[in-house]
Amino acid sequence: MVQALTRYRNFRSQMVNVYRLWSNKLCNDVPTEVQALSSGVGSYFQVTTDNSIGTTCGWIEDARFPGVGPTSVTSISWGSSEKSGTLPTEIGALTQVTGFGIGGNEMTGQIPTQLGRLTEATYVALQTCLWSGTLPSELGKLAKLTRIRLNANNGENNMVGTFPTEIGNLVLLNSDLRVNYNSFTGPIPTELGRLTDVTVTWRLKENSFCSDVPTEVQALSSGVTGSWFITTGNSIGTACPTIATSAPTTVPIPVPTVVPIPAPTS
Repeated sequence: MVQALTRYRNFRSQMVNVYRLWSNKLCNDVPTEVQALSSGVGSYFQVTTDNSIGTTCGWIEDARFPGVGPTSVTSISWGSSEKSGTLPTEIGALTQVTGFGIGGNEMTGQIPTQLGRLTEATYVALQTCLWSGTLPSELGKLAKLTRIRLNANNGENNMVGTFPTEIGNLVLLNSDLRVNYNSFTGPIPTELGRLTDVTVTWRLKENSFCSDVPTEVQALSSGVTGSWFITTGNSIGTACPTIATSAPTTVPIPVPTVVPIPAPTS
């Protein structure tokens, strides 16, 4: 995969004349780190020629997930099936999937951004795994979703960073929104106020959300018939911490040394 080439970014100085990857079977996009080298290549930078750059890599057989090979598969139900490790980025090739469930396993690492390519999916269950890193904003492209589960029970997940505003695009979500017991920070996005059909359960508790609950979100509480857990275990009502920026380092300019010119001798 082209992504693997990012490891060679440290070898820029040794590859200034020729960079030839053409006539292979490379797929996905050219990583930014690799493309950045092109300006320093003197003669040949041939990466996309006779490859499949720009197209989704096909599914690579993985013994953990038998029977997934054909990209025509429409349903994946791996919940609580003792799976572990990272989720392959090639999951994005399964574009016909309408239901994707992998909750209750020991999946680690970050949720792949490629999951945002499953645009036919109406249900995505990622709860109670061991995820880390940020939640991909690409999940906001799954416009047909009616259910999404991102919660943990007692901290199994450890997703961090701000909660993507793009989740507010999932206006077909109904029943519940569960992201509790993670480590999300920052304010609750006002865009979540678009989720007017989520009328049973709102669980954003036990994260590190701060600031006030947006008016657009709070307005939905009166229509929720089940649980409304927003403030519990968060820092709602307190200002979000500011990110300190360090002042630029000033390098003193040395004062030039004045060399005296000897007086002419007579």
